[in-house]
Amino acid sequence: MLREYIVTPDVLLRDSYEHPELYRLALRQIWEEVEQLGLLRNLAAGEWSTFLQTVLQTPANNVGKEVLKAALLRNRLIATPKQCTGPLDTEDDWRHEALNSHQKRKKARRVIFTDRGKQFAPNNATVASVLHLDEHAWWRNRDNSISVQRKPEDLRRALSLFFSHSRRIDFVDPYLSSAPDKPGYQDFPALISSIKETCRITLHARIDSVPTEQLKARFQRWSDSSGRDFDVTLRSIEAFTDPRVPAHDRYFISDLATLALTNGYDFGGRGTPSMTVSLVGQEQSRHITDFFTKTYGTGGLWHWSFRHTARAGN
Repeated sequence: MLREYIVTPDVLLRDSYEHPELYRLALRQIWEEVEQLGLLRNLAAGEWSTFLQTVLQTPANNVGKEVLKAALLRNRLIATPKQCTGPLDTEDDWRHEALNSHQKRKKARRVIFTDRGKQFAPNNATVASVLHLDEHAWWRNRDNSISVQRKPEDLRRALSLFFSHSRRIDFVDPYLSSAPDKPGYQDFPALISSIKETCRITLHARIDSVPTEQLKARFQRWSDSSGRDFDVTLRSIEAFTDPRVPAHDRYFISDLATLALTNGYDFGGRGTPSMTVSLVGQEQSRHITDFFTKTYGTGGLWHWSFRHTARAGN
C-alpha cells in the first residue's frame, strides 16, 4: 500500500520555480502524499539526500530543507543502488539516475521532475512535472483502501514495503491468542516471516483469564517457525472496547502508517474470501498508536518476549 516515488533534487530547490508560492505549493502536495502513505527514493545509495543537504543550505531553499528534514526524521526515505557510473553533479546527471533507477526497480509509481526537467524526457510517460501532477490519473486516483485475498502471501505482498522499511510493527487482533479455536490464525507465522530482522514486532491480543503455559508455548512455536523475534502483549477484552479506541479492533500499526483490517489476521475463517485494508486517518492513528504502544490500556495485562531458536542458540 505504500507508494514509492522518485523525485529529482531540483524539485526541492527554489530556483526551479518562477514564484515562491509555486515552490511552496508544489512541495506541500508532495509532502502531504509522502506523510500519508509515501516513500521517497534515496537515489544512488543515499547520495540523493547527501547532495540535497549541501545544496539546500541557503535560506531561499528553506521549504525544501524542511521537507528533507521531515523525510529523514519520519523514515520516509528508501535507499536504492546507484545506477550511473559517473559523478552526479548536474540536474541532467540526476535525471539520468532517476530514470535508470526506475527502469531497474519499477516499484516506484512515477518519476517526478520539475517543468524544466520534464522537457528532458518529453515523451516518457513515466515522468510527470511536479506542477502538473493532477493531469495524471495515477496521481488523481490514489486510493487509501485496497481489497486483498485472505491469504498470508496476498497480505504480505500488499504490505511488502512496510515489511522491508518499518522500524516497528504492531499487529493488533484480539484473536491472535485463540489460534486453536480459530484455525485461520495458524498461518500468521508465514505472514511475518519476511519482515526485516531489525524491525521490532509486537503482537497485541485478548486474554480472558490468566494465560497458560500452552499459550506461551504456541507463541514460541510461531517465533521459531517464522524465524522472527517478537513481543506479545495480552489484555482483557475491556481494552479492546475502550472508548478511547475506535470500535474497529484489528490494526496494523507501523511507524510509517496505521491500517485497519476488516478480518484481521484470520486467513481461513468464515466470511468473504477477501478483506479490506484501509489507511487510518492521522488523528485517529495517533489515538490508536498511543493506546497500544504507549499505555497499558485497561484491564489485566501480560507481556512476553520471544526469541526464535536459531537466535536463542547463539
